[in-house]
Amino acid sequence: MKKILIFIFLILTNELFAQLPCSTGIALNGSDDFITLQNTDAINLQNTRDRTLELWFKAPDITSRQILYEEGGGVNSFLIYLEGGRIYLGAYRNDGSVTADRRFFRSEDGFLEEDTWYHVALSLEDTTTPDLTLKWFLNGEEQDSQDGG
Repeated sequence: MKKILIFIFLILTNELFAQLPCSTGIALNGSDDFITLQNTDAINLQNTRDRTLELWFKAPDITSRQILYEEGGGVNSFLIYLEGGRIYLGAYRNDGSVTADRRFFRSEDGFLEEDTWYHVALSLEDTTTPDLTLKWFLNGEEQDSQDGG
């Protein structure tokens, strides 16, 4: 009798809680959707030395410019966008008007395919030599890195 009650409890628990919607993510319909985060000095003004930005995307159109992520102001910035079958990533710290403080990556032409899921990450790592390293990853594989940033 005890085994039957436990079995019924497990089935009911599974049925009740398996139907609850996930509340830890955001679903967008793919048409002019965006999320605006509240402004904070932690993004725009702090001298952040260790940081990773990552996201999943699937684009039905990879030829026109599509901003996947954009943040920052005149001091710090991270950006990821698609255009012309390529993915572009970049960051700058301290002063965006100083060319030496900017770091950008661009994939090869024809690198992306339409309607395909990709995982992309941009990582700023505090290293001893050089001082900082900026890296980008696609589907878990490092694509390129640059010193500084």
